[in-house]
Amino acid sequence: MVTGSSSYKCSRAGWGRLGSSSRAPEGHSPCVLRSCILVVDDHVVLGQALVARLSAEPDIDRVRAVATACDALAAVRSDRFDIALVDVNLGADDGLALCAQLRHQQPDLRVLMLSCATQTETVVGALRAGAVGWVPKDMPIDQLLDALRQVRAGAAWLPGLMLRGVLDEFLRDRSEQDRELQLLDRLSGRERQVLRELAAGHDVPSIAGQLYLSQNTVRTHIQNILGKLEVHSRVAAVALAHGSLGRADRAEPRSEASR
Repeated sequence: MVTGSSSYKCSRAGWGRLGSSSRAPEGHSPCVLRSCILVVDDHVVLGQALVARLSAEPDIDRVRAVATACDALAAVRSDRFDIALVDVNLGADDGLALCAQLRHQQPDLRVLMLSCATQTETVVGALRAGAVGWVPKDMPIDQLLDALRQVRAGAAWLPGLMLRGVLDEFLRDRSEQDRELQLLDRLSGRERQVLRELAAGHDVPSIAGQLYLSQNTVRTHIQNILGKLEVHSRVAAVALAHGSLGRADRAEPRSEASR
């Protein structure tokens, strides 16, 4: 985790010079979309600096800074924002978890994550949590403003150097998902029913009662499921089912009785 001092050192080069401005020439608005922005950062000085700097822009109506996840959630419950600029490391709070919570509270909120870190897996985790972009804390203020405006207009934003790694990670995930779908496609309709019951935590006697089958028949189905999914335990089969069974059904709807 980035400490308070190192996090502020990382950011001050880009945003500490509050006198610099990226205002458009007189009479020319830099963006037709006006913005209300919530800054979530546990470094109060940095939050105040961002409020002062962003508030100076003609297309930004309002900027509010809070320091904790609790305050951020309270802010979106009581007010509406277009963009939340959220630090990944919020002391005791998890910025990625907060991203998902903010999106749940206000689904149209555009969340842009803020961090010194550049690990691909963390960036991908943020995107999976609902973020629309990622900005490094050493980014010059003019580039940060450009990122905010692009996000406000509906675009996603990532630094160019991150794109290749993020795309590769998503491609690997897609390849694994495709393989799981192919394995699940081997199952008959009855085997899918049994697997769903296993995933719901039911044992063999319960499954037999639910599906009006003998316990021996259920055990036979389970052995067939393990073989077709190329796993060696019910736990592994259930883990695969939790992640992929719904996707398999959406990819190829079918009648249970037809298999």
